Amino acid sequence: TIREGDSLAAVSLIDNEDVILITANGYTIRFPSSTISATSRTTSGVRGINLGNGDTVVCALPVRDKTDKLAIFFTNGLGKKVELKEFLTQGRGGKGVLCGKITDNTGPVSAASLVADDDTLLVLGDTSSKDILKETNYYQDFSDIVNDLIDNEKIKKYLFINICFSF
Repeated sequence: TIREGDSLAAVSLIDNEDVILITANGYTIRFPSSTISATSRTTSGVRGINLGNGDTVVCALPVRDKTDKLAIFFTNGLGKKVELKEFLTQGRGGKGVLCGKITDNTGPVSAASLVADDDTLLVLGDTSSKDILKETNYYQDFSDIVNDLIDNEKIKKYLFINICFSF
């Protein structure tokens, strides 16, 4: 049962893999899914991360490929890509680690995804969409790709697009 004032952030099928939770205030926690016990529909679930005042979980991501990187998108059009090895596995229910400093320039975290270097993402803004077709390098910052949204436009969400061409 979802408590009053709470909402469901994500639903994922998991099978003995790590899970990463990302919050709007820029905190990230990685823990093994084996620490999540099955619950009945009348329970309220288990704590994944200890949220600070006013913070919310933006997304929950199962780690299926350890070579993926964590792409983090901020509301004001900035973004970054971080190696998964930067997020050590820890116990469920902790505070997590800061994955991005929230400032007036960045805004809160609005979305995140696990991506490979050759993945394509579609970033959706308030009034337009931005198709990121550029393949990104090892530590390249997403900022130069994402921040050319229209002035004062906010990122609403992203779509992961797995495109395969055969000729």
